[in-house]
Amino acid sequence: MSHTKFYFRPAAGEQIETTINLRGDIRSAVYGYIKSEGTALSDVAVLLFEMCEDCEPKLITMMFTDDAGQFVFGPLDAGKLYLVKVFGGTNRVRELELEV
Repeated sequence: MSHTKFYFRPAAGEQIETTINLRGDIRSAVYGYIKSEGTALSDVAVLLFEMCEDCEPKLITMMFTDDAGQFVFGPLDAGKLYLVKVFGGTNRVRELELEV
């Protein structure tokens, strides 16, 4: 996995503009927003599981949505089946199966 980084130290009143060009990437990711009646929900637990045919779902990672209700998981392996579980302010669970 390659990455790009740079350092900067702005001067008082300085406006810095930069462009970062990345090479093509074959990794996958899933992102989305959790909303209720059009309103973004923050601090909602979102769990990512890896699925397999002969075993129970394996929890890979979890996060809480930000102030905009957004979550993101990645990188994901192509061809694997994933399950996303969303736990909101109620005790209801929403499951989404994703195949990358």
